[in-house]
Amino acid sequence: MLLAVSSLTIVIATMPIGVAQSGTNISGIISQNSTWNISGSPYTLTGNTLVYQGITLTIQPGVIVNFGSYYIQVNGTLSAIGSPSDKINFNEGQITFMSSSNGWNEQTNSGCLIENDNIDQTSITSNNPLK
Repeated sequence: MLLAVSSLTIVIATMPIGVAQSGTNISGIISQNSTWNISGSPYTLTGNTLVYQGITLTIQPGVIVNFGSYYIQVNGTLSAIGSPSDKINFNEGQITFMSSSNGWNEQTNSGCLIENDNIDQTSITSNNPLK
């Protein structure tokens, strides 16, 4: 009996209690097409971030973006398409689409798109049409 209890104690002691997500810190200029996916989530801005003109930042379903007091300035394209069951979460901060960003084009179904997302205390401003 003592051997069984000792063995059980060793098994329980070596079992993982939980997997901590370390996430990804983001700041500065995004100068090449980039995808933020669930394995890198949460994405936490540690400084203001710029999506360079002609560049696409794609944010996949289920990703969490924590802005804090920072912002993302989009001079290119932001594609943040969640799903009804796996939304993208934007927390605090600001997303600003500049006049050079790719506004939504109904004829080509392309450009900046934010869909099926939870937006919590996040300001979104744009001079261009969005979808």
